[in-house]
Amino acid sequence: MQKLGHKLVFGMLPLVLFMILGYLAPEYALGGHLTVKADVYSYGILTLEVVSGRTWANADHGDALKLLAEWAWELYQEEKLLDLVDPQLEEFPEKEVLRYMKVALFCTQAAASRRPV
Repeated sequence: MQKLGHKLVFGMLPLVLFMILGYLAPEYALGGHLTVKADVYSYGILTLEVVSGRTWANADHGDALKLLAEWAWELYQEEKLLDLVDPQLEEFPEKEVLRYMKVALFCTQAAASRRPV
């Protein structure tokens, strides 16, 4: 049983790492620098997931797969941020949802110094 458990845990390690990768702030994922602002980044990704109904790595955009934060930033620049909202939400308060998404974008800025605390 111990050997089987060992194989299961270590066999799943790449999958587990992939699953958490999208929540890691760039400065932590690339350089191992863990700060409060890394948590802020994770909060922003989670907020985008809640509003969009998608996971960080499941943002279908035509034929290409884009990361959710990348797609959200593109929609923001095109002033089409409401296109990110989960299509299953038929009615929602647009002003409030836009505010949530803008906070999420503020939290997911690549430069840690630009994120709120």
